[in-house]
This record gives sequence, C-alpha cells and structure tokens, in this order.
Amino acid sequence: MKLYLAVAVLLLALATQSEAQTVEGPTDAIVDKFNQFGDTVSELGQDIALKTKTAFQRIHESEFATSSRNWFSDQLEKMKAKLEELRQ
Repeated sequence: MKLYLAVAVLLLALATQSEAQTVEGPTDAIVDKFNQFGDTVSELGQDIALKTKTAFQRIHESEFATSSRNWFSDQLEKMKAKLEELRQ
C-alpha cells in the first residue's frame, strides 16, 4: 500500500512540474511511457498480491499451523469443561 502511495505522489509531483513548465505540452512518447509505467506498476502490484495470498494460504494450511489450531481448540474445550465443573 505504501508503494502505491509513493508512486501516486511521484506522479503528482511530475504532473505539477510539467504543467508549470508549459513549453510545448507533453509529447506522445512521454504519455506512452507513463502509460507503460502505470501498466507495469499495476502488473507488479497484482503479482505481489497473488504471491502474498499464496504464501498466506500455504502457511495457513501447513502442518504446524493445523496442529497448533487443533491444540488451542483442545485446550479451550478443556478449560470450558473445567469451568463448567467448577460452576456446578
């Protein structure tokens, strides 16, 4: 998220600077390069998001995570049973 914010601020700064100069206006080459840059950043963001999602899924489905969740669930059930015994 911080990368998107940094890129947006950079693009705004470049746009402000280019408007202040107003020599002949932007050429097609510059506009094409900005469009390609935007596409590249978009693809990079999607790739990072996909890799991050895959990594979290692998961690979530790992044997360690599954056994840890099961252990915590068992301990919680034991504690509930113990509290129920004490209550009666």
